[in-house]
Amino acid sequence: FGLFQREISNGSNLIQAFQKVSKRIQDRAGDYENKFRFLSDFRSYSKRQMLKNYHLWAPTLDDLNQVPPKWSKIAWVTTPFRVGVFVSAFFAFPHLCAILNALVEVSADEFDIINEQFTPGIGILYGTFVALTLDILYERQGKVQENASVEAALL
Repeated sequence: FGLFQREISNGSNLIQAFQKVSKRIQDRAGDYENKFRFLSDFRSYSKRQMLKNYHLWAPTLDDLNQVPPKWSKIAWVTTPFRVGVFVSAFFAFPHLCAILNALVEVSADEFDIINEQFTPGIGILYGTFVALTLDILYERQGKVQENASVEAALL
């Protein structure tokens, strides 16, 4: 609403003000990293004291304005966590099967019927999920490359 008021106060007519507002809405739509966000957010990649002082040596990675993330936010990405999930799932699976076997009793004939009818459908569903996930990841990688190019061009 503020953009609309500014455009009217700057002498634009109603149609031009509505066009500017609709363009802003389109620019803000979509992913978090978009054209409007690149142009409106202040980004600081270096420390201020590095810019104020004259240094005789070349800049290093310590001069960048990077705050290390909290351990709780990155713990799930670490190798020990991923190995722990795999190992715990591996050792928990037989116990889970024993519990489910005690709850549900299935005869051999019923198991064959379930196995012949249910398993191919699950395989197709799993393949579809994998294909969809890979498609989303490829699209996301393209957007990351595009955003990196746009941001590098804006520097």
